Amino acid sequence: MCLEELTGGQRVLEIGCGSGVSFFNLHDLHAEIHGLDLTTDIDRVADFFRARVFVTPLQQGDVRNMPYADGYFDSVPMISILEHLRPKDLQ
Repeated sequence: MCLEELTGGQRVLEIGCGSGVSFFNLHDLHAEIHGLDLTTDIDRVADFFRARVFVTPLQQGDVRNMPYADGYFDSVPMISILEHLRPKDLQ
């Protein structure tokens, strides 16, 4: 349902990208797909997509301290991430 709400654009950032399973769907709507994840082996995921001629910038990082400028992305889906945050984390 989350992906159905996206309207497309130049750049998308999936927070909590995990294995990148949604990247295939995001590729149809966005020119650049970025991923941010706290615990995933980012290099392994990047290698998987690179082997399929699909380059996506991935970063190890925390949603509470994102390494991106405000307004850089057209869309920022967070699929299955909010349940991992405590209310005090969102303040």
